[in-house]
Amino acid sequence: MTKKKVEQVTDDVLSMAGSIWLAGLGALATAQDEGNKVFSRLVSKGQGVDLVNKEDMEEQVDKARQQVSEQVSKAKGAVSGALGDLASSFDDQLGAAMHRLGVPTRDEIKTLTERVEALTEKVDQLRPQPAPKTRTRRTASSSAKKTTSSAATKAKKTVTRVATKTKKAAASTASKAKKAVEAEA
Repeated sequence: MTKKKVEQVTDDVLSMAGSIWLAGLGALATAQDEGNKVFSRLVSKGQGVDLVNKEDMEEQVDKARQQVSEQVSKAKGAVSGALGDLASSFDDQLGAAMHRLGVPTRDEIKTLTERVEALTEKVDQLRPQPAPKTRTRRTASSSAKKTTSSAATKAKKTVTRVATKTKKAAASTASKAKKAVEAEA
């Protein structure tokens, strides 16, 4: 090749290289401009999706809270019912154990107390009223009054003593029954 042709080819290659370089720079500038526009559009779309997702997420959280609250309420009801059943069962077992041990029930003690009080009233009615103090001779009737008064006092003391012993025995038996039930549990 001749020198002129080599120079011509070199000039053409350099010109093409320059054009390619300029085309690359143009592509880069266009990509930057378009890239910024595309980036802005992507950010806008992302914000819209983010708002929708936040609303959906808040709705799902509210539903979950409501479901948890309902489950907790159901569980509380079940536990309350179970505790009521347990307490009732315990009361029944304790009552049966106390009955086996011969411990009187509250109603039986109440009935006995009422009977003791009625007997006490009757004894008080049978007791002679103190007469006004005057000096009189002792006669058979005053001796009888003294004997009746003494008998009434003894009867009252006996009734009171029996009632006290009954109450103590009931309390002691109840304590023993409670310990026996606790030992069974």
